[in-house]
Amino acid sequence: MDVIKSKQDIENIFKHGQWYNHPSVSILINKVGSNQRDQDTGRVAFIAGKKTGNAVDRNRAKRLMREAARLQGLPYQHYDILLIATKRTKNLTLNQVSEALAKVLLRAGF
Repeated sequence: MDVIKSKQDIENIFKHGQWYNHPSVSILINKVGSNQRDQDTGRVAFIAGKKTGNAVDRNRAKRLMREAARLQGLPYQHYDILLIATKRTKNLTLNQVSEALAKVLLRAGF
């Protein structure tokens, strides 16, 4: 799984991406043209802000989202996707996070 690590890339997705929300997880999707990047593979980033909780809670939320993304087959080719944890994410099971992610991706057209 190719992970977005550059702050500039993440800011670009926040600027140009499309939001899809769920009470358990939010996603931000940006379609990337082949001229913008050498690779045709998609990338994913996992974000858990301080409102999610302390460091232990944020890390748990990111681990849950990372595994749910793997189960859902992310990343998708030609798309940069940010998965953003909500306050609820840290208290859910893997199945619940995976179901929430599946619903949001379905709403986004995947």
